[in-house]
Amino acid sequence: MTQIFSVVIDNGYFFKHLIDFISLCVFPRNKCWLRFDHEGVKMQYSTEKQDDTQCYVSLFLERCNFQSFYVSKPVELQIEPKHIQKICRNVKKKDHLHLSFSNSTGAKFLLSIRSSDINSNIEKEEVKEIPFTSFFEKPEQQSMDKDLGFTQIPFTLDTTEIQNLKKAVGVKKEIVEIQLKKNLFLKFSTLSHGISPMTIKYGTEQECSTKICLSGNIINMLAKLTSLCKRIKFYEKDEVESDYNMIKIGAIIDIPQYFGKIDLYIYRAC
Repeated sequence: MTQIFSVVIDNGYFFKHLIDFISLCVFPRNKCWLRFDHEGVKMQYSTEKQDDTQCYVSLFLERCNFQSFYVSKPVELQIEPKHIQKICRNVKKKDHLHLSFSNSTGAKFLLSIRSSDINSNIEKEEVKEIPFTSFFEKPEQQSMDKDLGFTQIPFTLDTTEIQNLKKAVGVKKEIVEIQLKKNLFLKFSTLSHGISPMTIKYGTEQECSTKICLSGNIINMLAKLTSLCKRIKFYEKDEVESDYNMIKIGAIIDIPQYFGKIDLYIYRAC
């Protein structure tokens, strides 16, 4: 049996929350590609298009932050995150997880869950096979934020603020307008539960040239980051001519420790 990659995660909740987040990213379709290479684990995905506005998600987990990480050659697998969600439904914080992929007589993507019973001091291990549609080697992709020219200092919010915004919006399909002025001012405008107009402002009010609309689905996705990240950062595009009106929403994955980063690019043609 030829092992292509092997990844060990020593915090069950981290993996469970990560899969929950990825499952929210993958709409309106239900599948995405995960890439395992010598740098770590990557996902790039274009989500729901709201009118002329597109959301692009980029996820990167650095290999050096895992308990164990082995890759013999870069590979991408197409998976359905909701399948993994079901497998991880009863995963506990102290569970050790082992993701592996081998390709010999038959390719298999496996998740091993090892847990200990505190009372009996007995270790238990479950091995589950994760369905995947296809896999292949793929050349390295360019990072989307290369030379896009975002402001160096973002407007930063605690992730709990986004959780509160999600509760206030209430309806996933509701449209939320974001206005942003560098690190000085951030404003959300929408309908609360589809009934009454609502505005939430942060910072000192400014005239904003960056205004962009997104669906409550994206807010719901960002709110899920409370389990993975402490802060969310909003970056405005530098004041240069561009074919796109764009903001970048970035978050460092730092719960329970540093693992990598998640970036969302919200953009529409001018």
